[in-house]
Amino acid sequence: MERDRLIALIHIAKSSARVCPGCSKVIYRKECPDCGIPTQKMDNQRYRKVLESFGASSCRFMEDQDLEKVYRFFIQAGFVPRTDPGKAYAYGLGRSRAVVISEARKLFGDEMWEKRLTGFIRKTIGKQNLWECDDKELRKAIGWIRRYRKYLRKREGERQ
Repeated sequence: MERDRLIALIHIAKSSARVCPGCSKVIYRKECPDCGIPTQKMDNQRYRKVLESFGASSCRFMEDQDLEKVYRFFIQAGFVPRTDPGKAYAYGLGRSRAVVISEARKLFGDEMWEKRLTGFIRKTIGKQNLWECDDKELRKAIGWIRRYRKYLRKREGERQ
């Protein structure tokens, strides 16, 4: 990994790190899983101690392999770096599509769901199919499915 990127990730990890006052463990939770005590934000003094345990008081003076060790320390403590925004957006679209498909399949059945959903998308959103929709349009489709389900339940309740 590039040195500047690694230092940036270490600083991001430090800013969101927390320390348990009971066992002095570095974690990324509001409560220590071992002690059950609420954690506190990692202060600069504790961060310098972590760096010194790897050989320097600042990232600027560390070798690349030591920086990697510090980064692994934060990863093991529970730090989860954010992914590439483009990948995260594409993953979110895939999940939204999956929700739309599963909800439509449950509501309309295995044969009719695709026809009904495509009709809604063409008429209301103006796209040709589900795969052309962005996140906002997928949320509209989910809302429509849920409102339609509510309508059907209400209608069934009136009949009884």
